[in-house]
Amino acid sequence: MPPTAACPLDPRASARSHRVPFSALASAPVRARAWEVNQGVQTALGPWGELFRTRATHGVSLATAASAPTLDLAGLITLGKLGAWICAFDDLADGASIDDDGLDLRIAQYEALTAGDACPELAFDPIARLFLDVLEDLRSAPLGPSLWPLFSRQLSESLRAMQWERDAMARRSARERVPLEVYLHHASDSVCVAIVATAAAMLLGERAVLDRLPALVTAQRHSCTAVRIANDEASWRREQQEGSANVRALGLDEAELDLDQRTAAELAGLELSLIPLRLAAPNTCDLIQRLTDVLVTLYRSGDLDSVQ
Repeated sequence: MPPTAACPLDPRASARSHRVPFSALASAPVRARAWEVNQGVQTALGPWGELFRTRATHGVSLATAASAPTLDLAGLITLGKLGAWICAFDDLADGASIDDDGLDLRIAQYEALTAGDACPELAFDPIARLFLDVLEDLRSAPLGPSLWPLFSRQLSESLRAMQWERDAMARRSARERVPLEVYLHHASDSVCVAIVATAAAMLLGERAVLDRLPALVTAQRHSCTAVRIANDEASWRREQQEGSANVRALGLDEAELDLDQRTAAELAGLELSLIPLRLAAPNTCDLIQRLTDVLVTLYRSGDLDSVQ
């Protein structure tokens, strides 16, 4: 087939064609699919749904439906449940209901669950039950066993990054300076985009991904950083009141931040890093690109909790 506007030769042009405008998120088919995803997530939450941020769950369902059009409903619901669990654990890590030692123990317990170890101490915890439900789905996914080591490592990095943020805010209160690059190194993990993208790759099942893991991880890193910046910009006022970590809480001047330029650089890096995946694993590649665009677009229009 000769190259056309819909089938370009340049994979970078193909990547650019997947930009997701906000109007696409408001389309009737995406909204209808998001409603189905949210219903599935709410069913999984059962009587414990009140422990989860309802409005954030709506936003997660919308982002999932818009990011993964090639996944079946069961796969979308798995990603929706994972997103709901991420929001719940992030709330726990940011809140005062658990002290530093308790958070460290809880992270170690989740690391044990991911490794397949029994953790009876969490049997009482509805958030942990949801997490086990997600793990069961992913273990039976086409690439679940093959990508499990990567998923386990990224999950640990994400949770430990939330722990780092908590400590960083304590040091910031003591007027210790946290450099921008140090913050982004950790906070790009705590936004948890990498574990969602790896879970999606498990469900999509494109085996060519396994031969291109460095490209996958590099693409995820660019995605995580762009989404983290967009997230911090959207949630700054709320997190300022809560005392949560945010790039604008570092005390840096505007010249040091220059967040628009940094976001543009990360999005450009994402497109380049996806080139090795574009032809070999098009659905996985498309998902990472769309997930990034969807989340950046959502956050530029408001906090995740404000999604209608």
